[in-house]
Amino acid sequence: MQDHEIILDSSSEESIVGEQAKKLFEICDKDEKGYIDKNDLNGLSEFVSLYDIQEIQKKVDESQEKQISREQFTQIIRELVSSQNNNFESSSE
Repeated sequence: MQDHEIILDSSSEESIVGEQAKKLFEICDKDEKGYIDKNDLNGLSEFVSLYDIQEIQKKVDESQEKQISREQFTQIIRELVSSQNNNFESSSE
């Protein structure tokens, strides 16, 4: 039963991260273009760390179009959260 509970917790966290990423994307995509570029990231500074913004900027720079879609943005946010969770778990051991 405990394994099942962990899966539910993980699924809930995934859903929450997805919702937060969607909201953050909407903050950036004020013109509702369906994508964001580096200039659109300025609105994130009150919601995420400078490090996270720089990581997102790197991903934008790496993309051929120099812009990212909502799906790409959501994946980047998930990776950042997962990385932060792993770092937290490592430091608490």
